[in-house]
Amino acid sequence: MLNIKRNFMDWINSSPDRASIIILIITNFVCNNLFLFNLGYYSDDWNNLVYTQEHISFFEAFLCSRRPIANILFLLGQQITGNVLLFHILALITTTIVLVIVYYIFRKIFKEVGYETVLYPLIASMIFCTLFNKDEIYPWPILSFGFAYICYISTIYLYLNKEKKYYLCLSCIVYFLATLTYESGITIPAFLLLYDYLFGKNWKKSLYFAIPLTICLAIRATHWFGFGWDVYNDGLGTYGLGTIIATLAAPVIASFVFLNNLINSFYGYTQMSAALIIFLIIINVVLLTIIYKYLVTLHESNKFDIKLIYVAFLMILVFSAPYLMRGVLSAQTREYYFIDIGIALLIVCVLIAFTKQVKTGIFVIVIIGLGLFINQGLYYNWVIGGELLEKIDTCIGENTDELLKYDYIYFNTRSFTENIPNGIKYEIVPFYLTVQDLKNKLLGRPPLLKSDTQYDYGYNFYYNARALEPWALKGMISERKKTNYTLIYGNYVGTVPIDVTKDTIIYKNLGEGSIFNVSRDKVFEINYSSVVSFDRLS
Repeated sequence: MLNIKRNFMDWINSSPDRASIIILIITNFVCNNLFLFNLGYYSDDWNNLVYTQEHISFFEAFLCSRRPIANILFLLGQQITGNVLLFHILALITTTIVLVIVYYIFRKIFKEVGYETVLYPLIASMIFCTLFNKDEIYPWPILSFGFAYICYISTIYLYLNKEKKYYLCLSCIVYFLATLTYESGITIPAFLLLYDYLFGKNWKKSLYFAIPLTICLAIRATHWFGFGWDVYNDGLGTYGLGTIIATLAAPVIASFVFLNNLINSFYGYTQMSAALIIFLIIINVVLLTIIYKYLVTLHESNKFDIKLIYVAFLMILVFSAPYLMRGVLSAQTREYYFIDIGIALLIVCVLIAFTKQVKTGIFVIVIIGLGLFINQGLYYNWVIGGELLEKIDTCIGENTDELLKYDYIYFNTRSFTENIPNGIKYEIVPFYLTVQDLKNKLLGRPPLLKSDTQYDYGYNFYYNARALEPWALKGMISERKKTNYTLIYGNYVGTVPIDVTKDTIIYKNLGEGSIFNVSRDKVFEINYSSVVSFDRLS
């Protein structure tokens, strides 16, 4: 036994980077992918992936100037929709690749200020991995996001090591590929410029990124210089100055996701069996013990360089900018990926400045332990949300012949919230409507439907999990060859119910502002009772 322990310690001391990466991979699986065998399809996957009416070639997909590489990956995703497990395995692979690259980015940053130890890069990477505000990334495997994240993170790593031959060129290339896929990391060149300036390096090399960025924006604005097309026809509208001004409060409002996720995690545990909760406790305690034993074997330096805090704040501020550029009220949680790098670094800065070796180990274990338990509760909501959508799809399939007879389909979300244990979280709240209407007024858009006039808001989320989206329903319905119909669904877009009685449904088209009255005998209704078996949901 002593020989095994001695050999293990010798292996750690001889290969600390390798040991750190193995621990990171295990942490990523236990924290974020433990339920991957039970996860399903969510949200607009049912419309754009599982059930799709799109039949275009890869070349036609590439000619769409809005995220051309994402469109190609989307078509590739359609080829493997029969195996949902494969999607989630791909998510595990992509997030693991990103995590390993993030570790080496932290290694480079800490070396810049004289830290050769793997201790702090490892801690920062584990905190990045377990932060509980990225609750969409892991259970909702959208291939284009994963590819974009890898490219953006690789952009940073390659540039920080640009003294190596061709790394600067490669950095610009992968950044270009990323911008053609997803926009969330588009401000990375600004961070790299400021990073070089902070450390007294040749910041002018970062200006090379103007080349791929200019080409990307030109493709978007001109639709491949007149040879392409854009399904949204928005050109460069995403980057409009008015939109940026109108959404300055976005990062502040989005920060409430922390509080929401604490509550949502609790509800995730209320759906679990006692045996599953005990299993989670055991596996988390074992992992935390291994991490603690490893951490205390590593050595640290007592010095502290204020530049680390500067880098952390640079990351947080620069990586927040795309939220403003997107023109949305708040960021999607999957877009916290890059901000979390800065948050993790900032936490480690506090550890270096105010703690010692043993205290560091205990404090880190507490942080990572909380992240493990909170994330596992969050991700179990996705398990239940996926089951819910599967049951609804089965219900629609079993009633296809009846459904085809009607021109109106009413999805009664109120019946679900009244019957499913713990209910389904409100997507829209009065505060949201107030701020969103202020933004719409600044942009010259019509106001949203107010809370005192809408009968049923719609409940897009099962807590944090994306379920019951109208796009999912449209995919399920269109698969049954139903094309011409009006979907009445409580939401803040599309067609929403204003009043529902036993005889009539009054609904409003939010785009046109028109109000309609339709007899109930002309409406096919999907409600809780018609979705007969919910297993754990019933």
